[in-house]
Amino acid sequence: MRTLVAAAGSGQAVVRRARIVRPAAAGRPTTAIAAELGCSVPTVRTWRERFRRRRVAGLFDRPRSGRPELHGPSARLAVVATATSVPPEGATLWTRVTIAAHLAERGLVRSPSTVGRALAEAKVRPHRVRGWLNRADGQAF
Repeated sequence: MRTLVAAAGSGQAVVRRARIVRPAAAGRPTTAIAAELGCSVPTVRTWRERFRRRRVAGLFDRPRSGRPELHGPSARLAVVATATSVPPEGATLWTRVTIAAHLAERGLVRSPSTVGRALAEAKVRPHRVRGWLNRADGQAF
C-alpha cells in the first residue's frame, strides 16, 4: 500500500483511495478518516468496501464500457506497411487517399480519415519520407 501511495506513476485518485484504505485497515473509524482526508463518509465507505472485497485491485477504476474498436491492429499495420512501401507507378509519394484506394483494391476498405488516424497514431508521415525508402533500386543505389 505504501508503494502505491509513493509511486510517481500512481494516479491521484488511486493515491487518495489508498490513503482512505490504510487507516481503515488499521481500524480507524470511517468518520475520522473522512474528516482527516476532507472527503465524505459515503466515499470512505465505498472504498473500504471495495478494498474489503477485491483488496488492492479494488482501488483501481473498473474498465468502462465504450464503443468497440472497429479496426484492429492488423488493419493499422496494413496502413503503415502500405505507407512505408514504394508508391504506385507515377506517384512520388503516398497520400491518405491513395493508401485508402490501394487497400480497397485488396479488400480492406478504409476511409482516408481512418488511414490518417492510423498514420498519426503510428507517427508515420509518408509525405516526409525521403531517400531509399521510396526510391526504386537503381544502378547508382
